[in-house]
Amino acid sequence: GTAAAIKDTAAAQIGVRGITAGDGITVTERDNDILIATTTSTVSSNTKIVNTMDDFPAAVGGVITLVSGINYFIANDLSTANRFAGSNSVISSSDGFSTTLTYTGTGDMFTVSNGLFGIKEIGIRCPNGTFVNTDSVTSGNLLLRFLLIYEVKNLGSIKSPSIGIYYLFIALHTGQGFTVGSATNLRLNVANITVDSTTLSTSIFLNLGTATYESLDVSNIIFLASVTGQVFLSGGSSGANINTGVVGIISKVTINGNMAGLSTITAADVGLEFSNNNKIQDTRPDTLLLLAAQTNTVIAVETT
Repeated sequence: GTAAAIKDTAAAQIGVRGITAGDGITVTERDNDILIATTTSTVSSNTKIVNTMDDFPAAVGGVITLVSGINYFIANDLSTANRFAGSNSVISSSDGFSTTLTYTGTGDMFTVSNGLFGIKEIGIRCPNGTFVNTDSVTSGNLLLRFLLIYEVKNLGSIKSPSIGIYYLFIALHTGQGFTVGSATNLRLNVANITVDSTTLSTSIFLNLGTATYESLDVSNIIFLASVTGQVFLSGGSSGANINTGVVGIISKVTINGNMAGLSTITAADVGLEFSNNNKIQDTRPDTLLLLAAQTNTVIAVETT
């Protein structure tokens, strides 16, 4: 809108309104005029607001290479057939319910290189591809946190030396789970995952392969529906996945449906402790001492 500086141009005495600067506005007196200008807000140099796919780096050969050190904050629902690759980058949004990133291709949605990489607070759709690929990683950390995965085929490889996976809700899972393969001295912490439906009969949700761990903690995993032939946890036999002197913890895994708890791994394996899982026997079952009948024992007194 407009506003008149002179209150009443027909008045005998001219009255001029004062000018007051609002938020983001500066008013400066100069020799011949008054300068009214907007101020520029300080924007973080390591955060990129993504409103459209054009705000990402241009794809080359179907791959969007993310810039190191940048948090890509996605502000709108976006969809692409291009894959993402990068290191020391973050993909995030304000909330997984309000913002979704969709990958329509059949390859790896995210391919991670050495360094830090995070995907958090966002909705994900990857109905025909693999969510994450860390096969080439030999150093660095991977963080997956507060993700609403509406649909995914394969969850992907998790070979980064240190991985945290927290608070995932997976609505529909139609392929393989998390796989590790061959790697040494890894650290893996997985907590609070709910899988609404997993449908592939040969799926292994967490396959440790021949990897070895210096820290392993998997807890609070719930499957609301599963099918015959599926397995929750597989890996090396006789505790081969756990370094000497380390105890890997698997606890509070609730499986509804016909998924089996273990394959190759057993509850008696050295270095693994299982507790409070509905389809896996506890490593150290709690017991209660029961006397079938009252027993009286007479203790003789000997005089010396």
